[in-house]
Amino acid sequence: MLSRDEIQTALGAGRAVPLNLKNPHGPLGLEQLAATVGQLVEQRSAATNHIQRSISLPLETWKKLSDLANKLTQSASKQVTASDVATSLVVQAVDTVEQQ
Repeated sequence: MLSRDEIQTALGAGRAVPLNLKNPHGPLGLEQLAATVGQLVEQRSAATNHIQRSISLPLETWKKLSDLANKLTQSASKQVTASDVATSLVVQAVDTVEQQ
C-alpha cells in the first residue's frame, strides 16, 4: 500500500488533507469521498475569494493547454495542470482587456 507522501507525489499534489470519513470503502465509498472533496473545494474557494466553474473548450484547445502544462511542469519545481494554465491565461486576458 502506498504511503500518504507517495500518493501526494504521484498525484502532483501541493498538499494532502486528512478527510473525516467513517468508511470510505465499499460501494458508497467513492460517492462519500467525492462529496467530501467537493465540500472542501467549495470551502477553499469561498475562503480564497475564488469561484470555480466548468467551461467547455474545443478538444484541440485543451490539448494545447495540456502540452503547455507539461512543458511548464518539466521546467518548474511543481506540477502544473492544463486547468492551471487556462486559469492563468484567462486572468491575464481579462486584466489586459480591462486596461484597454
